[in-house]
Amino acid sequence: MEGEIIQDLSSPHTANRVFLFHSKRHGKIIKKEFGQVSHFKRAVEAMKVVDRSLHPAVYKMDMRRRCLYISYHPRETEPDSMDACAANLMKELHTSTRRYGGVSDPGTGQVYSSWKDYIRKRGSAAVESLMAKGDYRDSFEAQMDRLEDSPFAPVSYIHRDVRPDNIGERKGRYLLLDFEHAMVGDPYWDVARYAFESAQSKEDFYKLYGMDDQERADIYVWLFALDYAAYFVRHNQADSPIFEKCLAFLG
Repeated sequence: MEGEIIQDLSSPHTANRVFLFHSKRHGKIIKKEFGQVSHFKRAVEAMKVVDRSLHPAVYKMDMRRRCLYISYHPRETEPDSMDACAANLMKELHTSTRRYGGVSDPGTGQVYSSWKDYIRKRGSAAVESLMAKGDYRDSFEAQMDRLEDSPFAPVSYIHRDVRPDNIGERKGRYLLLDFEHAMVGDPYWDVARYAFESAQSKEDFYKLYGMDDQERADIYVWLFALDYAAYFVRHNQADSPIFEKCLAFLG
């Protein structure tokens, strides 16, 4: 695409390169180069499946270079309640892509019979990663025993990284950014992550979303804290305050 880089917006915490780019045709847009193939595949698939009103427009996909050129949507106004804004965006994403059966990850190509199977695989790996910090095997099994699941349970496209930084604005309407973790799974996982990481109040956020099974959501919050703690260990970021928050929540 013809144009030039204006500013490097890359985060030191990911392998992606993100640039504010001036396109001769579209003006200010985002050029995003993906460091991992799985992230690129998830983002590409999400752009095809998720309603266009919920994500930026894609101007070009460079499959060989794993690069997307997409519309640029910084927030121009702050919502009265960021929690309510996030809950509404999640609800719209989940209800507009709802389906039954098959949990799948377009990034890896893996398919699971149910969300519980997916969580068991991730959770078991997380427990092993955290062994130097504590033994969470019994606690993990206890949470899994509480979690009922079925291959016929409804699933949807889930973002897996909804937080204020990933909410933009287009012509007065808020939308979601950065779908590199998106997959088909249980909507409660999105709710649990935001409730743990960003919400002013976990219980209030459940109500904003319209959660009908708070016990299940609490189980997911615990499982997310386990998964997130393992992420920090694997990336040598165990000195992060959020890592300490994870361990405090795990008990």
